Amino acid sequence: MRYEMISTEIDTELNKRIIKVHDHQENFTYIYYEDEIENISILGLKIFIKERIDPINIGVYDVPNL
Repeated sequence: MRYEMISTEIDTELNKRIIKVHDHQENFTYIYYEDEIENISILGLKIFIKERIDPINIGVYDVPNL
């Protein structure tokens, strides 16, 4: 699999979810705010995130804020 969902977390200052996805082919981790998904220009990455939007929205990938 090319992409792997690393984690999500809430930016408490902006009250937005941060989404982190690692691209194994490019060995790079992409970081987006939830409201930036529609603007992602890499089609495969955009589809990967959109396919997981329900689990993302309910916090399945969330890491706790310490």
